Formats: sequence, structure tokens, C-alpha cells
Amino acid sequence: MHLSKIRLVTIAAMTATVAISSAETPSRFGFKLGLIAPTDSTLRDNAGKTGLDIGIAYFLQSKPLLKGQTLASVELDYLRVGGNDDNFEGFHLGYAERTFLGKEDDLNGLYAGFAAGLALNRFTGTTTVSSGQGGSVTTRSTDDRTQVFGELLLGYRLQMNYGVEAFVRMSPKFNDVTPSVYGIRASYRF
Repeated sequence: MHLSKIRLVTIAAMTATVAISSAETPSRFGFKLGLIAPTDSTLRDNAGKTGLDIGIAYFLQSKPLLKGQTLASVELDYLRVGGNDDNFEGFHLGYAERTFLGKEDDLNGLYAGFAAGLALNRFTGTTTVSSGQGGSVTTRSTDDRTQVFGELLLGYRLQMNYGVEAFVRMSPKFNDVTPSVYGIRASYRF
């Protein structure tokens, strides 16, 4: 499936999830929106210094891997850094756990966690080369790669519904660029 079709399907699924789950409070669905910055200097220089992270989460009722007061979820994120010419974008599907560091039986307050999963990362770049006769030739290249990713989380949740979270998402290097990012995002659980 072409990445633009995947992008359209993802945005439609996120919109439908928000519309369906807004009737229940609290439900198993959540929404998150944040700012990201690439950790790789080549990516920052070519695509940009900041970007957008938008995602949805489905909170599981199964027993989490971590002990204590823990929320487990399956999450789908869309990341984008850059404009139309040079950019990085990715779809990340993963499993996450957030363990609360406060009182027992309380899913509010400070938490730490992790996420891991698969990412479809895409780099698009343009290169302009002089033709030697006073002109130039511009080429556009795109490289897609499916990779694993890992994420470290530190956040604070208010009343089970609202939260703010700092994160570092790490992915392996390819084509001399590391598609890892750090960022901050707000979240809302419906």
C-alpha cells in the first residue's frame, strides 16, 4: 500500500476512534499530540529541527509485564519532520506500559514506562547538482524502511484522563541517518 494511502487510512482511523470513544468516559481509547526533535544532526540539517507526533492508544485490560500500578496499551503514532522537499515521516505501531510511582491503587501522578514495536520510516530528500554548463539538475529520492523501535517514557497523569509525557524514541540507523527522536506530548483518555 502506498504511504499516502496509509496516511489517509491512519488519519481516518484516528478520527473515527475519537468520535466513537467520546461517548464513554473513561474508555479504553486515548489520543496524544506532541512536538518532536530529531536526535541525528544530518536529519535535523536536512529535514528540520522540530516536527509533529500524533497518535491513538487502546488501553488493555490484560496483565502488564511490569509490576505495580501499570497501564498497558497498544499505540499507533504518526511522526513527521520537515516540509515537502526534505522530510522524515513514520508510522509506529507498538506496545507500551506506564508504571505509576505514587501510592498503590492510584493511576494518577508521576509515571515511568517503555514502548516497543515496529516502525515504517520514510526519508524523502532532494539533491541539486550543477550540470557544468551553468544549469543544475535536481533529483528527488525516497527510501522506506520497516524497523524496530524502542521508547522510554516519563510523564504525569491527572485524573486518569489528562497527561503530559516526555519521551525518547530510538530506531536503528539506515542510509547514514538515525531516525530517533525525543519530544513532549499531551494525552487525553476518553
